[in-house]
Amino acid sequence: MKKIPYQLVVGDRDMEAGTVTIRKSGSKDAVTLTLNEALDRFKKEVDDKCLFTID
Repeated sequence: MKKIPYQLVVGDRDMEAGTVTIRKSGSKDAVTLTLNEALDRFKKEVDDKCLFTID
């Protein structure tokens, strides 16, 4: 089993807005993206075999 280096947070406001907040494990930096943007980034990460950056 592999560890996943991200934490996804979906609160009430996120559910209403269709967004997710993503934070890398061990970091305090986070980014809020639409669900489609987040899925696109994760798909690209798998295709490119590299972690995406949180701006």
